[in-house]
Amino acid sequence: MEIWTERLRFAPHGPETVAPMHEIASDFDVVRMTSSWPWPADHAFTESRCRVIPEDDGFVGAIWCGDRVIGGMGVHSHGLGYFLHRSAWGQGYATEMAAAVIAGAFARYDWDEITAAAWVDNPASVRVLQKLGFENRPDSVEDCRARGQRVLARNFVLTRARYDSLRNAAA
Repeated sequence: MEIWTERLRFAPHGPETVAPMHEIASDFDVVRMTSSWPWPADHAFTESRCRVIPEDDGFVGAIWCGDRVIGGMGVHSHGLGYFLHRSAWGQGYATEMAAAVIAGAFARYDWDEITAAAWVDNPASVRVLQKLGFENRPDSVEDCRARGQRVLARNFVLTRARYDSLRNAAA
């Protein structure tokens, strides 16, 4: 599944995405904001994350800006996840592509909700999720593999009903 926005393209991973994804995963400031990516970067783990997942469980892929991979994103098991190259931070790319990916997920699947989480020390991702219409759920303490410790997570949910309501209000 390819998804296009005004500035970006989401496409399933292929052999050409492994090296740029590994470069992104080699930046501690990027992976410390994820739950499962290891530090230091592990090439075999990157390769495992650049595989296509079963269609009935969601979709994952690379975010392209022109001819350059600037991050990864996906919805897997009803959960939204993403990370971006440091050079792509603060430009609205996460919000832009996540909105399109969420629309694609709700159009493709009969899911009642999509969940997401961000560490409490990642206010940029919290803002992205809030702009997309996600609502707070109770916080939790979760493992962060890159940090090697448990971290306080802000948890969020976007129900299909809320998504439809926000979409209709914008129309």
